[in-house]
Amino acid sequence: MYLSFIGTDITDDYVDPTLQITSPQIISIKVGQKFKFTARYFVTSGTPVDNPNLVWIVSPSNALTIDDIGFATATSDGVRTIQVSIVNALGTTISAETSFSVREVVTVITETAKMTTNTGTSTKTVRDLTTNTSTTTVDDGVVVTAT
Repeated sequence: MYLSFIGTDITDDYVDPTLQITSPQIISIKVGQKFKFTARYFVTSGTPVDNPNLVWIVSPSNALTIDDIGFATATSDGVRTIQVSIVNALGTTISAETSFSVREVVTVITETAKMTTNTGTSTKTVRDLTTNTSTTTVDDGVVVTAT
């Protein structure tokens, strides 16, 4: 008698259950900015589970808020860690985490800047220069002042 299967498919194939943060990786967000974190849980057969019961935790706890579905709002500056976890059917806790910076003030300057070096003064267009002040040190120690 033949059983119905294809190739080497066996129902007792085992892989470790995994939990992955699947939202785009962020490096930095601004205080007050909101971001939706997402995660996928894969059981011992490697199959993803729809709508798993995830628990989201923030460290430090007063750094940002996060709700039950992973929607976070940054509340203060510094390095922050988001951890998501699930307790599987065997009672084992599986977790994943990501860290990023929260900044209080981010200014993006996209305008002409005057550059002064020891060889004279020139004008150059500076794009996406991120700074908290009007003066920033860039390549080779050149000081750029927005005008």
